[in-house]
Amino acid sequence: MEICRTCFISRPADCMVLHLRAPKGKVSVEVMLNRAKYFDHTGKVNDHTIYLSGNLGKNALEFAMCLSAKAMGGRVYTMGHTLVIEEADEAVLYFGADSTFRSAKEEVTAWEPRVQDVLAEKNLSGVFSICKDYKAMEEKEASSASSR
Repeated sequence: MEICRTCFISRPADCMVLHLRAPKGKVSVEVMLNRAKYFDHTGKVNDHTIYLSGNLGKNALEFAMCLSAKAMGGRVYTMGHTLVIEEADEAVLYFGADSTFRSAKEEVTAWEPRVQDVLAEKNLSGVFSICKDYKAMEEKEASSASSR
C-alpha cells in the first residue's frame, strides 16, 4: 500500500497545499486550527472550510486563517470547528492566512462580520482562494520552480 503526500506553498494563490493519496479509501483525518491563546473566533465557514481569527493583544496585530479540503472518492464535512475527511482515495487541503502585519487593519477587521461569505468564496488580497484546482496549481508551481 503506497501512501503519498505532496506539500507546497503557492505564492500566486497565497496558500499552502497538501495533497494526500492512498488506495482504497484510506485517507481519513480530522483537523482543527488552534492557538494556545490570543484568538477570538474559530468555527466553520461552510461544509469544507474552517477558520480561526483573533488578535495578539490590545492594539496588537490581528490575524485570520482558514483551512479548506476537497476529497476524491470519500467525503469532507465540518463538525463544529473540526474539518473531517473520511475514506478518501485522495484529499487536498488548502491553508491560507494573513495578518495586519502585511495588510491594512481595516481589511482584516472587516473579515470578521463577513467571514462566512468572504473566506469561502473570494480571493482576498491576503487570505487565499480555495477555489483553485490542485493539478493546475501543482503544474504552475513546478514550472515556476524549474525556471528559477
